[in-house]
Amino acid sequence: MDNASSHHGAPIEETCAERGHVVLYRPAYSPHLAWIEHQNSVLKSALRRRYAALTHENVVGEIERAIRECITPEMVRASAAHCHYNVPGYPYRPWLGD
Repeated sequence: MDNASSHHGAPIEETCAERGHVVLYRPAYSPHLAWIEHQNSVLKSALRRRYAALTHENVVGEIERAIRECITPEMVRASAAHCHYNVPGYPYRPWLGD
């Protein structure tokens, strides 16, 4: 789980334990476990390649175009699996801490 305050505390851990789960908390900030960081990296790279063409008037359109061209459903699934999320069609690798 992430470090949201609502995820911490005895009631959460007890409920999970009753159902046979062990609670593992992620580090406070762990970009290697945050799949959105992978997508942001790809998007920023695409926008850097188009930097010369960016203007105040077309920046939103260029961001939308970069998202459509660069962020595919397959990429999102692969990034999520890489970050230890359970994604159908990918081997599950539970996160066991650093």
